[in-house]
Amino acid sequence: MFTNLQPLATAVLAHVFLGEHVTPQFIGGALVVISGVVLAQLRAPRTAAEGPPEPA
Repeated sequence: MFTNLQPLATAVLAHVFLGEHVTPQFIGGALVVISGVVLAQLRAPRTAAEGPPEPA
């Protein structure tokens, strides 16, 4: 989870310490990244006892 948020954290720190500008594209990209992380975390984790999914 944290690996996916590293670019976002880097951009925020660059804004704070280096004065980089936050653009609408940055905000849109940040929302996409955060949404992806949330969706990945909401999915129920599979346990080894469940085995592989059945073929369709």
